[in-house]
This record gives sequence, C-alpha cells and structure tokens, in this order.
Amino acid sequence: MNDFVYPLKVEKDLIQPKFFPLLSGGIDSSIATCIAVEKRIGEVNPIFIDRGHEIEVHRAYLKEKEAVKRIIKILNVRNCIEIEVPFSWYAEYKKFNPDAFPNGRNLILMAVAAARAVTFRRSSSNIIVVGYTKSDVGDTSLDFVEAFNNTLRFAFEENEGNRIVQVWAPLIKMEKRDVIKFAYDTGKEAIIKNTWSCYKYGERHCGECSGCIERKEAFRKANIEDPTEYIN
Repeated sequence: MNDFVYPLKVEKDLIQPKFFPLLSGGIDSSIATCIAVEKRIGEVNPIFIDRGHEIEVHRAYLKEKEAVKRIIKILNVRNCIEIEVPFSWYAEYKKFNPDAFPNGRNLILMAVAAARAVTFRRSSSNIIVVGYTKSDVGDTSLDFVEAFNNTLRFAFEENEGNRIVQVWAPLIKMEKRDVIKFAYDTGKEAIIKNTWSCYKYGERHCGECSGCIERKEAFRKANIEDPTEYIN
C-alpha cells in the first residue's frame, strides 16, 4: 500500500525542510499528517485553521480542534500552529442553507498556509501537506494541486521549481476506503479512532450529516468494523 503514497513534487536538494500539514482532525488530514511524520526528513508543524468556532453555525469546529489535540498527542508532535480565518461570508450563507458547501475553502486554506510558512521561513523549504483523496474534485483534486503548485512558483520570489514552498497530497491516489485500509495495515488504528468527521456539534457523531455518511460508507467499503459512536 505504500506504493500508493503520492510522492513529493520536489524532494531532492531541499533546504532545511519543514512540513506543515493542514490538520482538521478528520481521517484524511490525520493520516496525511502521519505520513509526513514518518517521512523523517524534517520537522512537522501541523496547522489548524479555526474557521470561526464562535459563530453558532460553525461550532462543530470545536470538535475538530479537540480531535487535532488528540492526534498531535498520539504523534508526539509538539507545535501546532493555529490560524483564524472566520469565513464570515460562508457563515452568513449557512443561516439560509445549513447544508451549503464552502466553495473555494481549500484554495484559501492552502494559500494561507503557504503565505504563513514563507513569511517565517523565506530561505528554507516548506511543504504544505493536505489530505485530499482520489475522488476529491475542484480545489481538492490532483489537477488543482498541480496547478496551485505552479501558481506558487510565481507567487513567491526564489520559488523556482517549488523549492521554497510546495503542496503535497500524499493520499491523492487513494479512495477514502483505501486510506482506512492503509491506516489499519500500518498500525494507525489509534489515529483513526480519534478523528472527527461530523459537521454537527455534539458528544458523538450524529450519523446523519454528509461527513458521517461518508465515514460510514468508507468503513463499509474497506470491510473494516467502524469504531465510531454514532447517535443515529
């Protein structure tokens, strides 16, 4: 299964490399963070972007933050960077359409992570790690990641060939069921059990939102017993 881990765009001649996984506490971003840690070629500093947990419609982000804390503890990662990007326009729209999809969200998250990394580490190699999978589309697709890496070459001086900053999507050749299989095959069950996928705020996964449904379906297709506690 390790053959399915998508390679870094640039790995040779990296300058004091550091990994910055965009960690949301979900399955995919958590396993992508594990892979970065296991790469062992540079320090790992996950980035958690708070998209406005104080806004009522975004309270579920508090559960994501709790999951992130559990994941970094398991991985023995010391430094987690928190950045607030409230997505106020999305929160406003969600009042009228609770199931609204946050168009362009990942475009913004990657841009923020890249800008932050280069600001503090201008002369080093910064690798933004994302947990996008094979079935992801739009700003989480392989085509988009490749195009975004090309954009980063022009966005920052001295980033020819993405040696200063690049985005890496190690799971992009896997479906979510493959991610779960990979995790269980490589001893990452504890990571999976401590992730959070639900879009609602509660003590347990609701079992009804699209995040929960996708999680249930992935375990079913992976033929692995789902350890998640659901309300429904």
